[in-house]
Amino acid sequence: SGHLSDVEVDFRVSSGSLFDSVLFQRVKFHPNGNYLATGSLDRSCQLWDLVSGNAVRIFTGHKGIITSLDFSIDGRFLVSGTTDRCVYVWDVSSGALMARLDGHDGDIRSICFSREGDVLATGCSGGIVKLWDPKRWIEATADESG
Repeated sequence: SGHLSDVEVDFRVSSGSLFDSVLFQRVKFHPNGNYLATGSLDRSCQLWDLVSGNAVRIFTGHKGIITSLDFSIDGRFLVSGTTDRCVYVWDVSSGALMARLDGHDGDIRSICFSREGDVLATGCSGGIVKLWDPKRWIEATADESG
């Protein structure tokens, strides 16, 4: 007892409580371990506070079903892949869409940041893997705030 593998949690969500009901496609822990991102069949991502069980941020605007999620190494950005062949980059603190990356010829199936956080890899159902430079949207965020 006391091990995470011994805990069963019902992750069905809809109206803002971790225990309501909507079906998830994907889940991903925030790097600090205090939050969980979910991608639902309703084409939204939500950020959940694991202590309170409440949704603290909703990311809307996806054109397809969410098929993959990852956080940047520093936790500032949530990246989501969808069946519209695009990758969405979200600012975690504001919920703003920072970038929409396109160029794949199939549904996005996987997303992963490199260990150093300086490369984002995305893979699609068309068999293509693309490598993206996160500085592109990080610098845009700095320019807008400065």
